[in-house]
Amino acid sequence: MACGDSIEVTEERETAQGHSNPFSFLPTSSVLNSVSAIPIRRRGKSMSRRVGQNGEVFVKQLCKKGGCAHPKGFCPKYGRYWKDVPGQHARQRLSVSFGKVTWTSAERKLREHIIATGVDSVESFNEVTGPLTTFREQADWWLKEIRAGRILSRKKRTPMRSATVAGYESAVTWLRNVIGDKPLADIKNEVARELVTAMKTAKHPLADKTIVTYFQVVKAVVASALNKEGEQLHSRNWNLHHIGLPIVNERKQSKPAFTAREVEQIVSRAAGRYRIVFALLAGSGLRIGEALGLKMGEHVSADCKTLYVRQSVWNSKEQDPKTENAVRDIDVCSDLASCSRATSETEPTVFYSIPTLVNLYHNETSCVTA
Repeated sequence: MACGDSIEVTEERETAQGHSNPFSFLPTSSVLNSVSAIPIRRRGKSMSRRVGQNGEVFVKQLCKKGGCAHPKGFCPKYGRYWKDVPGQHARQRLSVSFGKVTWTSAERKLREHIIATGVDSVESFNEVTGPLTTFREQADWWLKEIRAGRILSRKKRTPMRSATVAGYESAVTWLRNVIGDKPLADIKNEVARELVTAMKTAKHPLADKTIVTYFQVVKAVVASALNKEGEQLHSRNWNLHHIGLPIVNERKQSKPAFTAREVEQIVSRAAGRYRIVFALLAGSGLRIGEALGLKMGEHVSADCKTLYVRQSVWNSKEQDPKTENAVRDIDVCSDLASCSRATSETEPTVFYSIPTLVNLYHNETSCVTA
């Protein structure tokens, strides 16, 4: 047996050493059982100990032995180089083909390839040696930081609006089912291309605008992984053409609108204070949240001919208007102003604090379109 042979050799070596070995008087099996194995200690990967790699150019064995029919010096050249693998201590050896070129040209192409792939860059090293985080874990952390106000909007550098956060949550919920278990380091152009394809070929295909919005969320989640210096661990050069990201055509977007006849039906079917609210929405162009945010005496002039949009309401909470341009003064026609004035005299809170208005609005409109 192989095990017995190895013991016999050990015994012979130990016997030859004589009494200098303190364990020489013990059977070999006792020695092996009494001495614990010393674990292999490996130093962690360090970029400072690396001098960079130029790779190795080679040809196949047939060409190396001179048995090929290629012109002299123009045998197909290949290059080998090392690449770090996430979660593994050992590096992976990759090869690339350069075709029938000279040896010098192949060496030059290999150096250019190594630089282009970034296998020797600090960014790639930090990405591979960093913690192996999945998209699901990073997305959950990203949403948590947004809710806490520690991740701000890029334009205004202010906490994100509740409606924006709700939209991100909806996007992350969909994305978790597709790339949730993917390591963040693996989410690159190819994975993004597969994701966009999945969006287009889903049972209920997503609209172009939704696909673009969800991809922006993917980019933000990947970019949110930072090192101690605040630098991105997974810097990406996204190739939108390779990914197949659709171009949103504003003219082809779905923009539902009511006809004059449908508006008349909605207003006529509404009762009480809801009637004037629906009339204002159609006659002034107010967003539903802006209408809910109007307060008599503050946002409506005395003659009810001017509306001052200064706040909005979303999910029963006051917030700033959607954009800076949304802060505006709106003039309404005389008939609508008279109707508003008459209603405000009997119901001063006609606009403000109507939590069921949105649901009623959708119910009324669905009855008309059904």
